[in-house]
Amino acid sequence: MKRFELALAAVLVFSLTACQTFMPTVQHPGAAQKPVVEMAPVKISLSGLTPGGTTAGFNVQAVPTYLITQARVEVTGPGMAMISQTVAIDANGHGTVSLNVPMGRNRVFTAIALKTDNSPVPGAVVGAVKTIEPGANAVNLTWTTTATAEAFTDLLANDAAMASSADISKVQTLVNGMLIWGSAAITTPLSMHPSLVDGVKIGQYMRANGGAVPLVSVNYVKPHAMVSLKVNGLPAGFKYDAWIEDPASRLLKGVASDLLQSFGAVHEGTWTLHIITLNATNTPEKRIQESLTVVNGVARDITIDLAGPSNANLDFSHDDADIPTYANVPALNNGTEYVISGN
Repeated sequence: MKRFELALAAVLVFSLTACQTFMPTVQHPGAAQKPVVEMAPVKISLSGLTPGGTTAGFNVQAVPTYLITQARVEVTGPGMAMISQTVAIDANGHGTVSLNVPMGRNRVFTAIALKTDNSPVPGAVVGAVKTIEPGANAVNLTWTTTATAEAFTDLLANDAAMASSADISKVQTLVNGMLIWGSAAITTPLSMHPSLVDGVKIGQYMRANGGAVPLVSVNYVKPHAMVSLKVNGLPAGFKYDAWIEDPASRLLKGVASDLLQSFGAVHEGTWTLHIITLNATNTPEKRIQESLTVVNGVARDITIDLAGPSNANLDFSHDDADIPTYANVPALNNGTEYVISGN
């Protein structure tokens, strides 16, 4: 009898083992399943990273194209990991790339301009926000869409649900209103550059007010000040080009006058001021390069006296190889040729 019981037990053990080994696994309806991420192609176009042309009454930002050779494109959004890729930038400051992006609401696209050493070009960042749907998608990153991208970046970092539910068009309408209002209220006779709209503060307001978009207000303008330049002592027939390496600043080109010229509103911070003098045949002669500090609300009128006495405290030394466009401009003599003054 015991032998029969042992044999029966062995058969039962074998049967159970066989069932565990060969029975197929059934996924129960309530079991957790890994979500399927659906992707869609997106053509991403960059514009605005160039000093050429005009926009809404002001010269487009003065970041020299020689500084920008590539850009890092980043894509973020609710429920997705960041996608990043480096894109070549052509001589006109344009670039295009196609990426597969997870479908969903309010994807934030950002392009950060890079120098040849991969370091960021100060202030040269453009962005846009777009909902990605099935099929082909396209998005253009411009200065006028950048503040909207900044607002959604703030929402994404602090309130993912609001970043998903917020209405892109309402935020962009506010940004557009800021630009129209700014043209009359801030930088007359120049329009306000879109990079001066403070998208982060817009996002902060939305988070504090249940997603409501604020009204046009000076509260959503980044710290800045008006900066002007006057160049005295230009020889007859000479002219000059001048720019500040801030995206908001106006590009002064071919100026022959000794009257005060406005760069418009410049972001608060420390920037490099460049001045190139050109002779009667339009050949570059000399270059001045100087650090310029801008304090919010403190206007600056800068005077360069080409015929003035030397000033040993100024350092205008530079490396002309940094500027291929003006590679043949003679080096300055340690600041002994020019005087810079102003508040």
